[in-house]
Amino acid sequence: MSYSSEEKILGGISHLGILFSWIGIIVALVIFITQKDKSSFVGNHAKQALGYQICLLVLFSILSFFVAGGVMSSIIMGGPGALSFISAAGTFGIFSLLRLAIIIYAVVAAFNAFTGKLFKYVLIGDFVDQV
Repeated sequence: MSYSSEEKILGGISHLGILFSWIGIIVALVIFITQKDKSSFVGNHAKQALGYQICLLVLFSILSFFVAGGVMSSIIMGGPGALSFISAAGTFGIFSLLRLAIIIYAVVAAFNAFTGKLFKYVLIGDFVDQV
């Protein structure tokens, strides 16, 4: 099936919203609400992007809570300062690599939208479709 340029752009933008942190959730939500009845293609992409971004927000919130707790407990318990610093720096590096992988995956999804292909995120795509 052939989709219009506008549909492809809106589908891609819904995925690329992740580049702007929580604002991306609002972008995907607005695109989904305004376009779901007009275009199933745009609705599908916006719904997938929204589900992906919400899952990542929850995941990063939980991870941040545990990492911050671990660093704080090592500081409070009197652990060596250098060890706490190394732990925090290593965690920052891991989070940075994870964030880069997440963005690359969203760019792949956006590329699929821009080329007129449907896209489903691994692990959550089927669940998002059912919601």
